[in-house]
Amino acid sequence: MRSIVFHRRAARYLSRMPRDRVVQVRDALREVAGLANIADHPHIKQMSGGMAGWSRLRIGSYRAILQVTVIEIDEVLYVDAIGPRGDIYKD
Repeated sequence: MRSIVFHRRAARYLSRMPRDRVVQVRDALREVAGLANIADHPHIKQMSGGMAGWSRLRIGSYRAILQVTVIEIDEVLYVDAIGPRGDIYKD
């Protein structure tokens, strides 16, 4: 299972979310981190355009922008942003 690394903005948004949603998001991220290929998850979609190489995870009305990357020698699930469906794709 990969470890999960949060970007500062993702961690900050997660800390402001209601507790029940935080549990829902963390459970979904753990589920994805345990997969050999994250694209096999039914709620993962590969992004295109300027976000090519990134994936989005649908968690109810929230979205998480993430990528599998290597930090030092370990493969990790890097979560760049978490937010509501309508706002997550804006800069």
